[in-house]
Amino acid sequence: MKLSFLLICLFGPVSTELLFGNGNGPAPAVNGVFGPASTCAQSGCHSGRVVNSPGGDLSILGLPTQWAPNQVYPLTLMVSRPGAVEYGFQLSAVIDSANMQSGTLLPGSNLVQVITGGGLQFAEHTSAATSASPASGIFTLSWQAPSDPNLGNVRFDIAASAGYGDAPDNDYIYTQRLTVPAPDLQPSSATRAYLVNDLGIDSSRTVGGSSSARAGFARIIADSGNTTPSGIAIFGLRMNSVLVNEAGVPASPLTQNGRIYAEVNGRLDTGIAIANPATRVATISFSFTKSDGTDFGAGRLTIPAGGQLARFLDQAPFNSGTGFQGAFTFTSDTPVGVITLRGLTNERGEFLMSTLPVIDLTSTPTSSSILLPYYADGGGWTTSVILVNPTDNPLGGAVQFRNGAGLIVSAYPYTIPRRSSFKLITSGQGSSTQSGAVLVVPDSKSVTPTALNVFSFKPAGVTVSEAGVLPSSANAFRMYVETAGLVGDPLSIQSGIAVANVSASPVTLNLELFQSDGVSTGLVSTLTVAGQGQAAKFLSDIFPSLVPPFEGLVRVTSASSAVSAVGLRARYNERSDFLITTTPPVNESNPPSSAEYDFPHIVNGGGYTTQFIIFSGATGQSGTGSLKFFAQDGTAMPLTLSP
Repeated sequence: MKLSFLLICLFGPVSTELLFGNGNGPAPAVNGVFGPASTCAQSGCHSGRVVNSPGGDLSILGLPTQWAPNQVYPLTLMVSRPGAVEYGFQLSAVIDSANMQSGTLLPGSNLVQVITGGGLQFAEHTSAATSASPASGIFTLSWQAPSDPNLGNVRFDIAASAGYGDAPDNDYIYTQRLTVPAPDLQPSSATRAYLVNDLGIDSSRTVGGSSSARAGFARIIADSGNTTPSGIAIFGLRMNSVLVNEAGVPASPLTQNGRIYAEVNGRLDTGIAIANPATRVATISFSFTKSDGTDFGAGRLTIPAGGQLARFLDQAPFNSGTGFQGAFTFTSDTPVGVITLRGLTNERGEFLMSTLPVIDLTSTPTSSSILLPYYADGGGWTTSVILVNPTDNPLGGAVQFRNGAGLIVSAYPYTIPRRSSFKLITSGQGSSTQSGAVLVVPDSKSVTPTALNVFSFKPAGVTVSEAGVLPSSANAFRMYVETAGLVGDPLSIQSGIAVANVSASPVTLNLELFQSDGVSTGLVSTLTVAGQGQAAKFLSDIFPSLVPPFEGLVRVTSASSAVSAVGLRARYNERSDFLITTTPPVNESNPPSSAEYDFPHIVNGGGYTTQFIIFSGATGQSGTGSLKFFAQDGTAMPLTLSP
C-alpha cells in the first residue's frame, strides 16, 4: 500500500513571528495538526506568499508504507527554494482518527528539537538551524511507532519555511499531510509459518502491549523434506518508555547434559531456562561447583511434557545462595533446550541481559588455542574473560590480549579447578578505548577450556550495556544484519562485524550483502586483517552506499585461513545511551539437518518484546516450516506478530 499524500494549507491565524520567524523554533501546533479550519489562507497569516508556491519543494524520506509496532523510522525532511538563506519546519505524528499523540519523536541533530503542547509532541528547527551558514534545509529526526498495533493510521502534519532573511511575510511556506496506514498484523496465533530462501531471512517480532510479562519457548520445526534453518531471537526491554536493553540469543539444538558459567553476586545474577518439547516428563539432575573445585547443592527437578522452567540460580529449585562464582552442571534423561542469561541490575535499577553459552559435555575437548574476536577496555569499557572447565581435571594456560595489528599487549596465566570456572576482568583505566582480540592458549599438557567475553560499557558511572562474545572459526559464514538511521542518532540501529585472524599471515575477507529474499544487493567489499590481528567495522563503513533501513544477511568468506567473528548490534536509545548486543555468525559449511532447534526462552509484555529471525545458515539451504510458541505450562501461547 502506498502512502497517501494530501497537500493542504495548514496554518491558522497566528502571527508569522510565532511561526517560523522565531529563530528558536515555532510555538506548538502551528503546523495544521488540528485541521484545515485554520489555514494560511486566512487573512493576516503569511498573506504575502501563496502557500506551496511553485519553485520550492518540501519532501520527507523514511516513512514506511505501513508502520510496525515499536519500529524506529529515521526520517529526513528537506525543504528547498533557490536563493533561500533560512529554513524552518514543524512536524507532528498523531492517531489520524483522534488527533492524539502516536509514537515518539526524537531529534537527529542539533538542528532539531522536540517540544510539547496540548499533549502532543512537535519536532521543529532550533536556533542552530536558522543561524547556520550556509543555511541547510535538511533536518534529521526519528519516529518510533507506538507499541499498540490497534491504534489505526498515523498522520504526519508538516509545515516548512524557506526565507530570505528579510520580512517574514516574504517567507515561502510549504506543507504536507501524509497518512501512514496501520500494520496488517498477523492474527494472534501460536504458530507462524516461515519461508526462507537461500541467503534469505524471515523476520517477525512480538508487539508487546500487555502490562504483564508472559514467558514460554518456541520450537523451529522444518516441514517434511526440509532442513532446519538457523535462528536468532533478540529480546528487547523497555522501562518507563525507554529502551534499556537488547540481547541476542541463538536458536539451539536439544541437549541432555551441559555446564554453564554461574555467578550470583549482589546486582549480578545468572538465569537458566530449560524447555522440554518431548511428550514425556524430563527429569534433570544438577549440581554446583565453587571456584575452588568443591561441589555442592546437588538436586533434582522435573519439567512436564511440553513445559518450560525459567529461574535465577539463587531461586528455587536451584538455591545456589549469594556470593557464588563457579559452574552449574546438569544432566537430563530426555533432550531439552537450554539457554543461560546473565542478568545485571544497573545503577539506575534497570535490568540488562547478555547471553552465556551452554557447554555440551559430550563434545571431545581439544588442545588448540581459541580466539575471541572482540574485547574493549578503557573509555568506560571493561571486558571479563570467562573460562569454564569442561573436564574433571584442573586446566592451565594463558590469556593473551592482542591489538588490531596482532601484537600482544598483555598476557595473564590462568588455572581452573575441575568442573569450575575462571574470570579475568580488564582494568578499564584510561579515557581512550583499546580493542582487539583475546587468544586463549592452553598449556602443553592441558585441554582447552570453553571461553567467552562479556564486555560492559559504563559511562558517567552507569552501566548501560553488556554483551557476550563467543569464539568461532570458519572460512565462510553468514550473519544477520540490520540498519536504521544514522550512526549516533537516537533510536538508530547499526550492525557491525568484528573479525579476528587465526593465522600468523594476513587474510583478506570478501563480504557481500543480501536482501531478506536472498537476492544480492550488489554491494560487495573486502576487509584485510593482519596476521593474528583483528578488525571491527560498522556496516555503514563496509558498505558506504547502503541506504537504511536495511535487513538481511552478510556473507563473509576467506580464501585462505579461517577467522573468528561475531556480529555487533548497536543502538542509541531515547536517552542517547549506547546499547550493544551480539549476534553470532553461522558457519555455512556445517551440513544442515532436520533436527529440531528451539528458542528455550521467549518473553512478551511487561516492557518485553522478542524479535525472531529465521535464516538460511548453510550453503544452498532454503525451505519452509513453522515456528511454534508454547507457554511454560505446555499450552499453546498465541502471539500477535508484526513484520
